[in-house]
Amino acid sequence: MLLRSFVASVASVVLLLGAGSATAVSITDQWFLSDDGTGSEGPDYGLRLDFTSPEMLFSASLGGSNPLLTRFDDGTATITQQMRDNATGLLWTVSYTMTGVATGGSGAGDIWHATAGTGSIFRAGEPLSPIALTGKQDDDGEVFVLRLENGILEARGWLVGGAINDWRMKATLVPEPSTVMLLGLGLVAMGIRRRS
Repeated sequence: MLLRSFVASVASVVLLLGAGSATAVSITDQWFLSDDGTGSEGPDYGLRLDFTSPEMLFSASLGGSNPLLTRFDDGTATITQQMRDNATGLLWTVSYTMTGVATGGSGAGDIWHATAGTGSIFRAGEPLSPIALTGKQDDDGEVFVLRLENGILEARGWLVGGAINDWRMKATLVPEPSTVMLLGLGLVAMGIRRRS
């Protein structure tokens, strides 16, 4: 009797753990974002909002900016952390969630795309804050795409509003923790070797 109830208890714990892991959301990949830097469309920016008055450009590279693009295995992706208002030099917090994320896209170099997006960019004490961000589908039904173009990884997206409201950034893959750990161990080994 005791053995049977012990086995039943262990089975219940295994089932609970299994159920918990089945619903857990995992990160597929993460990308550091920076300003596009092409200069072909005016000053460099990561996010342009021309429906605000005046137009606002936010940097993904300058003055403490650190936006991060994260894709999850449940078909969602986010842009989070901070971007710098180019006019004032102040940092704003961005929180943008994309859904309908799928591999590939309408272009040959598309790695993945999203079909919807909502969120905001905000800063405490700012009169315009928070500013709502709503994805705008292009002719192919995409609001955001991560693509390889001319050897550069680009994070591009479009937003509802005035004439041009968009994300325009370069993306750099965040190394996996195991890669970082191996790099760290290699540096430690080099240090020990130099001392010998």
